Amino acid sequence: MVEVSRELDSVVQKIIDNHNKDRTSKRVLENRIKLAEKIEKFHKDADTLTDSVKKKIELIKSSEDNFILWSGHQPNLFPYLIILKKNSIIEVVRKKLEENVHQTIRVFK
Repeated sequence: MVEVSRELDSVVQKIIDNHNKDRTSKRVLENRIKLAEKIEKFHKDADTLTDSVKKKIELIKSSEDNFILWSGHQPNLFPYLIILKKNSIIEVVRKKLEENVHQTIRVFK
């Protein structure tokens, strides 16, 4: 288990090291604002727009240096265990990043 922990720490550190603060260009920020509007509409329509969700939406619209962690799955009739594994890994990485005082947004689509 110690080896896995070291590997995870190494992965998180690589993410931090490779994160380019200049990536939030004007165009990227405009696209993030559009995405945030769609996410907000979805949550309003689904009646799931909680304070926590609102906070994450504001982070997406923000030009602050934060991490957006994406995980996705091609929908099919028979989803398999890898979907849960990918989502679990993203959650563990998110928690590690937040331990290092980095704001994160986790998106699973």
